Amino acid sequence: MQAAEKGHMNAQFHLAEYYAHKNNHSEALKWFDKAAQQNHVRALRIAGNMYKRGIGTEINSQKAFEYYIKADELGKDSWAQTAIGHMYQTGQYVKKDLKKALQRLRVK
Repeated sequence: MQAAEKGHMNAQFHLAEYYAHKNNHSEALKWFDKAAQQNHVRALRIAGNMYKRGIGTEINSQKAFEYYIKADELGKDSWAQTAIGHMYQTGQYVKKDLKKALQRLRVK
């Protein structure tokens, strides 16, 4: 807890996982956000998913999209790429664009 409070991103991520396991989703999101702000790729992806689904917070598709984009840019995260592709495919938050959806959904 002390390391997380002092800004250690991996400690923040693991503390977030602990709270998620205990079903304290708002506290988990708080710590995933802190790690995500330090470019922790898995934290970006998980926090993005929580925002997209409204877990521990209100649904915020814009924030989810931004987190997925950042996770993909930093770590070429295939899960984030797929999530972005689905958002383009369905037009969730972004303008529906099947060409961009196919680019993201294609297996690399």
